[in-house]
Amino acid sequence: NVKLNEQITQLQQTQTSAQTDNDKEKEELGNKVSVLTEAKQALEEQLNALQAEQQLQQAMKDENVKLNEQITQLQQTQTSAQTDNDKEKEELGNKVSVLTEAKQALE
Repeated sequence: NVKLNEQITQLQQTQTSAQTDNDKEKEELGNKVSVLTEAKQALEEQLNALQAEQQLQQAMKDENVKLNEQITQLQQTQTSAQTDNDKEKEELGNKVSVLTEAKQALE
């Protein structure tokens, strides 16, 4: 009986020690989970910021494409208007020449 009681006591001490070790390990794992959860949240925030930045850059690229198209269209309109102005100037110059000749003939 004495030996059995000693064995029981020793097993209880071993069990208590193992339980204490398990509790410590559980606490450490809990701390690691907390750290990893915070790191995950920080990475998700960074990812969201990067995605927002990427969307902004894409929107700016799209806007630049539209602006470049408008610039090209305006340049074509300007060239066409300049051509029209040159033709009109030439026509007016011809009319001035005709009128000048007519004036000289009348004088």
